[in-house]
Amino acid sequence: MQMNTDNPRSTCRNCGRWLVGPLLLLIAVLPGSIPAFAADDAGTQNAGQTPASSAAEELLLFFEEEELYIATRRSTPVRKAPAIATVVNADQIRLMGARNLIDVLERIPGFGITRTYYSTYEIEIRGLKSTRNSKIKLMSDGHTLFIPPIGEAAWGFENLSLEYVDRIEVIRGPGSALYGANAFSGIINIVTKKGSDVDGTVATVGAGSFGTERISLMHGKKYGGLDVLASVTYLNTDGADEFVRSDAIGQSGRADDWAESWDATLRLDWNDFVLNTKYLQRRNGPFIGVTNVLTDESLLETEQYFADLSFKRQLNDQWTVKARAYYDYSRLEFNWELFPEGFAFAPLPQFTFADGVKGTPTGKGRTYGFELGADYKLAENNVITAGAVYEKVKQYDVEHHANFNPLTSENLGSFQDISSWGNWNIDTKRERTALYIQDEWKILNNASLTAGVRYDHYSDVGNATSPRIGLVWNVSDNAGIKMLYGEAFRVPNFEELHSINNPVAVGNPALDPEKIKTYEVALGFRPHQKAAVNVTVFYNKFTDRIELDQSLIIPRFRNAGEATIYGVESEIQYFIGKNRIYANHTWQRPEDDEQETRIPDVPSHRVNLGLDWKAGKYFSGNINVLYVGKRPRAENDPRDDLDAYETVNANVIIKNFFKTFEIRCSAYNLFDKTYAYPAPAGTLKDDYPAAGASYFIEVRYTF
Repeated sequence: MQMNTDNPRSTCRNCGRWLVGPLLLLIAVLPGSIPAFAADDAGTQNAGQTPASSAAEELLLFFEEEELYIATRRSTPVRKAPAIATVVNADQIRLMGARNLIDVLERIPGFGITRTYYSTYEIEIRGLKSTRNSKIKLMSDGHTLFIPPIGEAAWGFENLSLEYVDRIEVIRGPGSALYGANAFSGIINIVTKKGSDVDGTVATVGAGSFGTERISLMHGKKYGGLDVLASVTYLNTDGADEFVRSDAIGQSGRADDWAESWDATLRLDWNDFVLNTKYLQRRNGPFIGVTNVLTDESLLETEQYFADLSFKRQLNDQWTVKARAYYDYSRLEFNWELFPEGFAFAPLPQFTFADGVKGTPTGKGRTYGFELGADYKLAENNVITAGAVYEKVKQYDVEHHANFNPLTSENLGSFQDISSWGNWNIDTKRERTALYIQDEWKILNNASLTAGVRYDHYSDVGNATSPRIGLVWNVSDNAGIKMLYGEAFRVPNFEELHSINNPVAVGNPALDPEKIKTYEVALGFRPHQKAAVNVTVFYNKFTDRIELDQSLIIPRFRNAGEATIYGVESEIQYFIGKNRIYANHTWQRPEDDEQETRIPDVPSHRVNLGLDWKAGKYFSGNINVLYVGKRPRAENDPRDDLDAYETVNANVIIKNFFKTFEIRCSAYNLFDKTYAYPAPAGTLKDDYPAAGASYFIEVRYTF
């Protein structure tokens, strides 16, 4: 296997550009064949409907309860669900101008986003984050998204197209009692639209700063008993190319942040069956790079797809049965230029690299599984949910090509296959079986008690038991309280278990799962017809943390220490006519109990303040201010704490001038605020730079 020597930007770099012109022309010409203007407001108002009654109905819609599935595996209004949850629907996603999942999550209380050294994002929930996002259960229509070779929950999926998304369900807190491993600090479920929701074809073309282009085509329709949703999206960007004043070896230059991706989705609904499939291909630059050194020849490639077939049938008034079978495939090829041309580990010929230090770890992952479940209505006020799961995960075709010895750093003289003696990981597999049961008991007309437990057995890391209990009491129509307790676990991934021949981190097959216990109390009330307030207090106890033992000559993963994280999340929203003012604030205190220090790199305070506005039927939009507080450094980091920052994003939607034509104009970091994401000590002194001001203009045509 030879490393790709072409310029990473050249191959397929322009394969989507030729589509932009024709599609823009198509969208510009088609509106001319339809009536110039939609009917005015007076003409669309229902007969006999007074302005007062219309306003009252609109107000009810503003506060209409979103349904949440993931809290109990049954559809439940958010207010009654035994979880601290947020549901963001398609209209809200579009109104905020969200480009991807990251833009949505950053608006939710308890969530924070930081950038990593190799182009991905870390999703922080309540002060907990990891480079691989392995403490989060990320799902698409209940199907877990995961890449076995790197233990990554969100690689590439954070840039999923939002065109076909019906809603995003988010739980802050543990979910292992129903979903097993890695539902540790939170669950994110991306729910796909059905074809009947679209009922036609939607073409979208957009372009903006940093050479960004996005083209999307979606079709949805119900054909007899078959409901079809198909979507494909192409994204291409040069990236912000942020300036780095000094990298880990003192170089200055631009980050390499280009990316190109394809995202295809097919959903078929037929009677009691649902087939969900997804394909995702991504090529991108390294941003900074795995060694925190700027280079110009790195290329990261991933390919992922899955197929998920589910079945659900209500047999009678008491029994509902469910089944699911799924298959996942993932492939990664990370062509790293670790150090630039002419770099030398030592002033000797055998440690000097005229062509740069290069390594290409590759690997594939395959997962298949089955799940059987049922809901049993024990009584009018009592429903039992139970199920069993079997899953097999395989990591295979693990290879390593390089021009250096990974243990001695000597130059090998050529780029060659070193898999037999210098591989980065191993071919391996694991099997998982699980049983779960949950009881939802409506103990009063306005109060329910939910209790459940799940047992997971892993062939390589042992067992885990995850209980939960939650009381939801709606004191009145306008006030309620939730008291929740849950336990969760995260299994060590293959990188933590089996990394080898790595001078900075080796695996430990004896690792135990990480564990967390979470206590939550939430109060929700509506002090006014047009206002809603929610306050949540949480306390987490985190044990068996997996971290690197830096006291060894070659650091090794180990279970060590405990952490305590506690905090308060507050939300408020208020409607003025059709306009909504909202704000949320998170205060958190993450503490390392072993070191008796504060956990670094996460802020104590985070605030969102925004306005959703509507100006008649032609204009609507959103403006949002995000404030992120000061981020403390690690104890061994002599740098000052990373400064607080605030950014402003704005979005305007123009529609109804033509019935099927819509324009969206978005600005991000509107006032060009300079800020950064935390980098470890000894890497980038000025941290990882964030993108400056940018814009994106999108045209959508529905036919």
